Amino acid sequence: LMDTLRLSRPIAERTLDLLADPAFGLAPDAALDLVGFRAVLALRAELTGQWGGRPPEPQRYLDLAPYARALRRLGPIDRQPDRQPDRQPASPGGT
Repeated sequence: LMDTLRLSRPIAERTLDLLADPAFGLAPDAALDLVGFRAVLALRAELTGQWGGRPPEPQRYLDLAPYARALRRLGPIDRQPDRQPDRQPASPGGT
């Protein structure tokens, strides 16, 4: 952030803190918010009449297998209460 956006260290650090904040920032592990996705489908059904006014199940549009493989490849997450998640390096064999 400092190099690309030419931010000072304090601003870059604060930006990263906010992006990692579960109540404000990006989703942990880039996980899909399934509740939010269901809400979007429900709104589309209600407001546009799409799907006869009844939203489909989200699984109709989702294939989370690549996401699950990526998480397995990255390895376990070290979650300590006072720190943001840190990924442990994947083993050389990709397991």
